[in-house]
Amino acid sequence: MTRLLVLVLTAALAAGALSAAATATPFESRFLRASAFDALPETVVRTLDHESEALNTLFLAWSDDQALVFNGTLALIRHSDTARRVLTEYGFDPGFQQVLSRFGPDAVLPVGWFHDNDMPSLAARHWATQRYREARGAITGWWNDKGSDTAASDTDEQRGLTPHQRGLYAVAFLQQEGYGFLDQFVVDEHDAVHWLQGERLVAGVSDFLTGGLRDLERTVQGPAAVGPADIAWAGVDVVMMAGAIKWLRAGRAMRIGALESRTAAGASGELRTGRALVPAGLRFTRLSRPAKLAAVGATAWVVVRHPDLINGLGVSLAQWLGWPARLGQFVLWFMIILPFLWLGRQLWRWLIRPLLWILLTVRQGSRRLYTKV
Repeated sequence: MTRLLVLVLTAALAAGALSAAATATPFESRFLRASAFDALPETVVRTLDHESEALNTLFLAWSDDQALVFNGTLALIRHSDTARRVLTEYGFDPGFQQVLSRFGPDAVLPVGWFHDNDMPSLAARHWATQRYREARGAITGWWNDKGSDTAASDTDEQRGLTPHQRGLYAVAFLQQEGYGFLDQFVVDEHDAVHWLQGERLVAGVSDFLTGGLRDLERTVQGPAAVGPADIAWAGVDVVMMAGAIKWLRAGRAMRIGALESRTAAGASGELRTGRALVPAGLRFTRLSRPAKLAAVGATAWVVVRHPDLINGLGVSLAQWLGWPARLGQFVLWFMIILPFLWLGRQLWRWLIRPLLWILLTVRQGSRRLYTKV
């Protein structure tokens, strides 16, 4: 009884010391940062050490793509607040991941500028596109005898141009225009982003005059097949560099319909920060039994490598039971330490002490034999 009491008191003192030195960070946050520490390079981990859980989750999801990881890290180092907002808002968007991987850390600049600034011209264009889609839906419904309910299917929220949608437009412009669009944005000494209107005008004029030639060369050098329209517009650029026929180039604006549709589709399925931090496919309840066992085993291995996660488990336990965080940590540490102390005592009694006695006996016997010789 006395030995058991000594074990209990020792476990209580050790649990009290460990819980008193611990912080009240929940298990999810600790596990997330520990997983990021194991999966990401050391330089990236140092950068993310003081960042939010959302960014740690994002970089952990990117851990298999080195281009995204390092470009995102450079964006945080170079553009700090702008990069934090953009990465948190658009980090899980496939289009944004594509432009960040292709154009580097500066890709966050146009997305952040579009997100933070209202543009009447872009809003008018978005409004016209929505009205066009409604009219086309109404005509299609009338032709198919389905009525015009499709025209009224959009809600007021979908009709308005939100900051998130403006950022999606910037992503679409980057995909379409590339470095020509990216070079229009600069950062001043106060880390404020500016859109160079003169560069924008020059780029627009250049695209109007020679865009056909550039598009043809890009198509020839790329994987896509050259179509008759590409050759025709390149011929217009060469033969009719200045003339009334250039106004026919306005017809090329029809291509923007694809951009508008993609942006509207992306806006309707926005990956908001609160609900898109963890992909739905990783939800534990939807995993098969072998996958659940693998997930539990991986979690246990991370906890073994990072014992500080036990403090987080204690905080989560306390939140679930409605206890103070310190009490939950103390109870969990006590439940872990007491069995280990009991197991250590049994090992000492039945294994270590007999082995030591055997070793000492053998040593004394060999010493006596050596003395007699």
